[in-house]
Amino acid sequence: MAQAEVKPDDIVLEVGTGSGYVASSIQDCRMVVATDINPHAVLSAHERGIQVVRTDLIAGLRRIFSLILFNPPY
Repeated sequence: MAQAEVKPDDIVLEVGTGSGYVASSIQDCRMVVATDINPHAVLSAHERGIQVVRTDLIAGLRRIFSLILFNPPY
């Protein structure tokens, strides 16, 4: 579903990436950045090759994103 929204020039942010599964499935865009507060999730996403920042939601991010994804836990 997320991939259907992505355009080639998009800079995509996935908030609360967890394992990085969604972020790693996004292709054909300029850049994907992910965030998570959990250090284990950050490590897991990093191991998938994701550019990931350990932060609370979007705190401290200074980039402008064209698409923001967030799939919060229930």
